[in-house]
Amino acid sequence: MNGRLEKVEGSVGNLESSFKSMKGTVTGLKDSVRSLEGSVDKVQETVDRIEASQTQDVVALLKTTQKYTESEFDYLNSRLTHMDKRIFKLEKRVEN
Repeated sequence: MNGRLEKVEGSVGNLESSFKSMKGTVTGLKDSVRSLEGSVDKVQETVDRIEASQTQDVVALLKTTQKYTESEFDYLNSRLTHMDKRIFKLEKRVEN
């Protein structure tokens, strides 16, 4: 009977050490998850910052393109007006 009791006590001791080991592992996993959550938060902040920056860059590019397009339009419009005047004068000359 004493032998069996000693075996049971040994088994309980092994179980206790196994549970302590598992508890340490679980604690390590919790720490790892917290660390990952912190890293994910930092990545999300960076992505948000990049998205905001890209939006500002796109708006700036569109404004620059609009100014260039307006400038080109004004130039072409003035050239066409000038050519229309010349054509009109030439037509008048031919009619007279």
